[in-house]
Amino acid sequence: MKTVVVLKHSFVKCLIVCFGLCAIGLQPLAAQDVDEMEKSLKSIGTDLQEKTLKFSWELTEAYLNYCQNTERSINVYSEPYLKSLATYNQLPELALSLQTMKDAQKELESYLLTFKEYAKIDSLRRNASSEVDQNNVNAANKTFRNWLFNNHNEKFHKLNNTATSARKQYYFEVTRYAFNQFKSSGRVMPTSFIPHEDRQYLLSNDATLKLLSEEVKQLEMLQSRLMREYQKLKYNLPDQEPMPSYR
Repeated sequence: MKTVVVLKHSFVKCLIVCFGLCAIGLQPLAAQDVDEMEKSLKSIGTDLQEKTLKFSWELTEAYLNYCQNTERSINVYSEPYLKSLATYNQLPELALSLQTMKDAQKELESYLLTFKEYAKIDSLRRNASSEVDQNNVNAANKTFRNWLFNNHNEKFHKLNNTATSARKQYYFEVTRYAFNQFKSSGRVMPTSFIPHEDRQYLLSNDATLKLLSEEVKQLEMLQSRLMREYQKLKYNLPDQEPMPSYR
């Protein structure tokens, strides 16, 4: 509680300094004003760093819970570190979920290869050398799987559901491992993998998370605004660049 009070106090102090600068307009400022602004910028930077760190952790944890409850699949390939972790994983902590996914995929693939149509698609996939060929093979693969799905092939449904669930679980385990890694080392967790609509849903349904998000935005704006004033003061810059004249 004491830490929260200190942070709020420093945040209010920074606001007073920033708006005080706007109020004095073109009045001359002394060297101590530069020192005060430097202190304010440092205070804002500290608050912003702490809140950004906390927000990244809480948002990621909320999204992990959300995906687990709704059986959503996490798009690990949209975030470079998660993609690398999922693709080149040799971690014992993820070995079980990775092997489960591979086994489920192998069983599904073996069944699909019993269809001559799919065997032809698989052969084309192996020999696809251009992006156009790869796109055509992917389209054919999707069409064939949709045909199996629409024809209510029970074995395909069962194997496909098992493979899909195993893949979702592996991606979830990869993300959770990364989250624990970033949190334990005190680093900001990348959140670019969270879709915008899911992010907005989580913020709209969690008042604490929403407030933290707004605090981060306000601190970023305040930092940017105060930095501009600080640079103008320190380097004696004009308030506004003169308009170029054209003749």
